[in-house]
Amino acid sequence: MKGCKILNPSHENRTRTRLGLFLFIICQLFTSTSPLRAHETLSDDNKGVTAIRLETHQKVNLDGRLNEPIWQITKPATDFIQKELDYGSPAQQDAEVRFCYDERNLYIGIRCFDDQPKTILKPMSRSERDMNAGDVLNLFIDSRHDHRTGYRISVNPSGMRGDEARYNDYLKDNSWDGFWWVETHIDSLGWTAEIKLPFKNFRFETLGAQTWGLNIERRVPRLNEQSY
Repeated sequence: MKGCKILNPSHENRTRTRLGLFLFIICQLFTSTSPLRAHETLSDDNKGVTAIRLETHQKVNLDGRLNEPIWQITKPATDFIQKELDYGSPAQQDAEVRFCYDERNLYIGIRCFDDQPKTILKPMSRSERDMNAGDVLNLFIDSRHDHRTGYRISVNPSGMRGDEARYNDYLKDNSWDGFWWVETHIDSLGWTAEIKLPFKNFRFETLGAQTWGLNIERRVPRLNEQSY
């Protein structure tokens, strides 16, 4: 389980929660039915990734381009490992995912590298089901860190978004409709995205240090590649 440690939240309400975030990124594979629960470790090396708190004068301009200074100093979760096509090998098309936050929101900066950006599959549709026909990045957030409940947040290069709640380890609740925003951009290196995700979307204890589970999955259908 990729873990997100949440340290020293305040006693304020969830719309103004002060959080200290620290991410432990561990290369692991997960069952096809349950991204919330790890079953096999590919690497024993822990990679700590800190989510940097935005100062009052710092802002994330949600345009999908990752040109704010905060993204340049934030260490990414990267070095993705294939589940498919070549199990256990480094991803052919890697990704970098960065995190920062303010009192109300978690911001996620995504860079999906692609050495053939003109061939990126980017369906545009109102149907979330169509997202899996193209490139997509999924984030699974387990805010209770119980390995049984959580949320999936999905984005594709066209700016399509999808989400759902997870419970009892693998059951899905598509009626959950999270309140969040995403903007994307395609460039010569691949595609990028910026997500603004209010903390009030999630259930979590507001007292004491916490650990959130976090899994990241990338799918590149034209290469039949799925990586974590």
